[in-house]
Amino acid sequence: MPDHHAFLCLLAESLLTSLAEGGDSTLVHVIEQPDGGDVGLLPLDGAAPAEFLLGTVAPAEWSALGVAARGRAGPPSGHRPSSRVEVVVLVPRVGEVIGRMRDRGEVVAEPPAYGVTLDCLQRALGLPTAPPQVPAVHLLATAWLEAVLRTSDPLSAIEMLEPGLEWNSLGWARLRQLAIEGRWPYSTVSPEDAAWFDEGSFSRWVLDGSPPLPALLAEMAAKVGFAEARHCAGVLADMGLDVCPSALPSRRERRRRRAG
Repeated sequence: MPDHHAFLCLLAESLLTSLAEGGDSTLVHVIEQPDGGDVGLLPLDGAAPAEFLLGTVAPAEWSALGVAARGRAGPPSGHRPSSRVEVVVLVPRVGEVIGRMRDRGEVVAEPPAYGVTLDCLQRALGLPTAPPQVPAVHLLATAWLEAVLRTSDPLSAIEMLEPGLEWNSLGWARLRQLAIEGRWPYSTVSPEDAAWFDEGSFSRWVLDGSPPLPALLAEMAAKVGFAEARHCAGVLADMGLDVCPSALPSRRERRRRRAG
């Protein structure tokens, strides 16, 4: 029987070539066969892969599940503009994740370590996902800062959280359990979806699209005031969250804004 991993690698390269030549973004499933595998393709028709996969349970005979799609990618530093990329990720029930990405003509043969699309592929196959990248208090901090920026009374919103509170009892397992019980205060996750996720995938789903904490602090300094933003940064540090001091404007920048 041909090596299934080698078959999936060839399939990933073929799908990447198809995308580069104008092919549609698709979901992919594979049923292992003695001669390699039967491949099924389902066009996404513009749907986000993760949204399409949410809550899915793959049939037991599917040996692998994946996605071939286009997107945009940019370096974390932001020093270069984002670029159009083609991405293929294949997740076997047994074995290593296979990934291919074409960016500016260069092909990178390295699978993602985590991400909402990979999470959904893994959960559809009943596989565990990567652990959470941030502690659960990160979600609370994000919701708090966004509330401060949205409200007409930011000082009252700032006082909702104060330094010295006990944060250690807040974990992703507890938050996910609240969502399963229907006591989740956000509309992003239903009880059924919370039960389908594991802790890592749940954490990334509820935080997906949220601005980074440093960006929220910088926006607060600009809209609410530097002293208030510095106070909030202290609360975040008390929570155990690492927020770079460069998130806040320098003294020179603050003087320039006041003068300007």
